[in-house]
Amino acid sequence: MNRLLAVLLPGVLLLPLPAPLAAQETEPDPCAIAVNCRVVGPLRVEDPHGQVQTIEMGMTLPFVVEGNVLLAPGDAVVVLLAEEGGELVPTLARTGAAAREGSLATGEMRIELSQIERGNVTLVVTSAYPEALEYGAVKVSLATGPERTSVCTLMPGVAVFEVWQEPIYQMALWGWRPAEGYACSVIDFGGPDQLQQTGGEPEGA
Repeated sequence: MNRLLAVLLPGVLLLPLPAPLAAQETEPDPCAIAVNCRVVGPLRVEDPHGQVQTIEMGMTLPFVVEGNVLLAPGDAVVVLLAEEGGELVPTLARTGAAAREGSLATGEMRIELSQIERGNVTLVVTSAYPEALEYGAVKVSLATGPERTSVCTLMPGVAVFEVWQEPIYQMALWGWRPAEGYACSVIDFGGPDQLQQTGGEPEGA
């Protein structure tokens, strides 16, 4: 269930991790229910000198699909982690202003990705899951394309801040699992890096 989904983005392709044959059957459209997806509008990119560039993204993106939480700059989501088949699977609870406000119930997680400001992007994750968790993360940057990235262990009730000094325009988080101790690392879910840049850039880049 928790696998890095193949998602076609402007200019890049995230290749999937190996999945069982049963998971390769046709999946339902995650955007069949409108609130599960959003249209990613123009991307505002501010460089370290304060110069601003606007890039038309032109894509519809689900918030949660096949165990992946997909984020664009400015997004805020709350997901509920529940165990299914021995794995922790996220389901969408709320988005936008409703996600930024209020307290979290047990098992919920608030995830926020900032806009690109002065060349920096910040990911803030606050977990109300009762155990420490580690997870996998991929960042997709205008500068380098898709790459696995280091993220830190999530502790119950603690907001964890991750900052990158590059123009990240999408992130995928997946594979939450109990952690032993605290660390900041790239989580390897098996096999070498399977990300590939297909060429091209978002429209307007």
